[in-house]
Amino acid sequence: MSSLAGSSATMVTMPDTAPAQKLDDETAAALTLFNEYVTADREATRRKREISKTEKAKEQAAAEVRKLDKDGGSAADKTAAETAYRNAVAKLKLARDGVTPEPAAEPEPTEAD
Repeated sequence: MSSLAGSSATMVTMPDTAPAQKLDDETAAALTLFNEYVTADREATRRKREISKTEKAKEQAAAEVRKLDKDGGSAADKTAAETAYRNAVAKLKLARDGVTPEPAAEPEPTEAD
């Protein structure tokens, strides 16, 4: 191996941005197709995660309903658990259908806030 000590090597700095290169039509079409594939793959992965997350929430809500039925929880607790289960099932259906629910609107600030 040679040592750079004592040599007159100069560092060449590269520009922060390289000049845009002209692409032929075939390469541009291939890159466009690849980018569309990557976007679709990311969306599919996001949807799979969302479905998995909502399935888990539904199973937890169902477990809570079963627990309250078994242990004899109060009527209010059972109603709340059943409502949570129905909401989880609805969210799961939306996720499987590919519909993203809109976030809940934030309440309007009051004068007390």
